[in-house]
Amino acid sequence: MADPLEDYLARWRSVVDTLTWTRPWTEIYRPDPPYGDWFVDGRMNLAADCLDRHLPQRGEQVAIFWEGEPGDRRELTYRVLRE
Repeated sequence: MADPLEDYLARWRSVVDTLTWTRPWTEIYRPDPPYGDWFVDGRMNLAADCLDRHLPQRGEQVAIFWEGEPGDRRELTYRVLRE
């Protein structure tokens, strides 16, 4: 019978290298109650990975589309968010 945790970790292994790591992780997950440690030893700049790497190709594309109360709308591009 397959181990659900191993199946879950295998899915993470298939995508984790699409992120930009400033220091690579050594273990994806280490059980440590109550929550466990994820991406042990790894370091990343989440803002750079979510925003900066998209600027060259998507600077003028909408990154966030905000819609509030009746008629309130705002679009923020990757470049505006970076500024």
